[in-house]
Amino acid sequence: MIATVPIRKYNGTHNDFVLVDARITPLDDPIAFAQRVCDRASGVGADGLLLILPSESADARMRIINADGSEAEMCGNGMRCVARYLDEHDNRSCAIVETLAGPIASQVVSRTPDYRVRVEVNEPTVGAPHEIAGYTAIPVDVGNPHVVIFVDDVAAVDLETEGPRI
Repeated sequence: MIATVPIRKYNGTHNDFVLVDARITPLDDPIAFAQRVCDRASGVGADGLLLILPSESADARMRIINADGSEAEMCGNGMRCVARYLDEHDNRSCAIVETLAGPIASQVVSRTPDYRVRVEVNEPTVGAPHEIAGYTAIPVDVGNPHVVIFVDDVAAVDLETEGPRI
């Protein structure tokens, strides 16, 4: 038997997500579901799956599963998509969302002409610079790890090749 799972597709600054309100439709195996639905060749195609879950300490809980099945602590673009969903479906223009990186506050700033959402991410933690793939990388964590690399000409960097190496 194949169960029907209602999904929504969101885009936050060029990150695309499949969103499932697991408060309404719980998933037995969210990792396998994420890998199937996020596959760009055979699924809907997305960078990751956003699950909205109940929370005892916040308005909702967000779980982020990347297309490869790994789980992220937090994602600012994903959080903005969840904030929009909570505004549209729970009538919450301001919400606190529980994440693995801690509670994140969001506020819908405008709905027209474009949806704009403000998200309060954690204060950045900046690590020591180090060499990676021939670049000087500076680790920056705002609830999930990032790396900052300064280059003279971004257009001269083959991001599709260098990104996975980094």
